[in-house]
Amino acid sequence: MIQIDGLKWEVPCDVQRTAEMTASEISGLMLDRRYFNDVLGTYMRYSVTLAVPPSMDREYLELYETLTQPVGHHSFIMPYGMGTLEITARVESVTDTMVRMPKNKQVWRGIEFDVIANHPTKEMGLEEAIAYGFPALPEVVDIPVGTLYEATTAGWVEVQYDDADVEEF
Repeated sequence: MIQIDGLKWEVPCDVQRTAEMTASEISGLMLDRRYFNDVLGTYMRYSVTLAVPPSMDREYLELYETLTQPVGHHSFIMPYGMGTLEITARVESVTDTMVRMPKNKQVWRGIEFDVIANHPTKEMGLEEAIAYGFPALPEVVDIPVGTLYEATTAGWVEVQYDDADVEEF
């Protein structure tokens, strides 16, 4: 079973799953000839081929229109292990084939599409990062200079201290 934006598809299909461990731009070969691999996270990629029966032509057209919408993401529920995985992902390509039938009728079949997660489904937590010797950093973008964060059991918390420049001793 595959679900796309709430639309369930329980038809025969082939699903190829790829886990891509994406490295940051600072990854690469070091001067001592060791490779430094700064992994940002694991992004899931699925290649799907659906076998849609002729009785579902209307649903097939609806699926095609959904997948080819020029939107930033779709909500997918895909097979994963013995269960499913819910991901927000983009569709990069959709392919199908027109089949000419008797009496000059044409139908579209063999829809194939690629789904790539927009966010990592797995990423290193604070404890793992520290264990590997990476600096512990909060997941905040555009931190103003002078802002302080503290790692707590509840996550990163911004802290404020009194300005020592205005204190008299």
